[in-house]
Amino acid sequence: MSLEEVEGYKDSKAFADEVLEALLGGGYNAKEAVALSLYLYVPSESSAKYIAGILEDEGYEVDVEEPLDTEPRWCCWCNLTIELVSGNLEIVGDRFLTLAKEFDGVFDGWETNPYEIEGGIESIMSQIENEPDQENEEKDISKN
Repeated sequence: MSLEEVEGYKDSKAFADEVLEALLGGGYNAKEAVALSLYLYVPSESSAKYIAGILEDEGYEVDVEEPLDTEPRWCCWCNLTIELVSGNLEIVGDRFLTLAKEFDGVFDGWETNPYEIEGGIESIMSQIENEPDQENEEKDISKN
């Protein structure tokens, strides 16, 4: 499952509904826990590090990432394994939305965590290795 990007969730139910629809519709088993990565963006490094400490105390694995050229905010990349139950997901969504509001940030996306899914990284690497070399294809086309 790839990153689902939004402009922030309106509420925890919207987050839970999106995750359930995507994962259950994609063939995940509702009775098995799934590893998720969640993305919380905040305007400052100090806020991101503070939030990381809070979430680590709550059992999340968290990495703080510097802003990208396309995203001026600091990212708290949070990982957890959770059962696909609406109530569980709503609790997570509510926590992230509360932190986003408190720190003038946005809870803006999730994906399955390929590092925690059996065969996840291997699958991604296989897809990358099997992708045609776009640059060489363009050169081949221009020769014709």
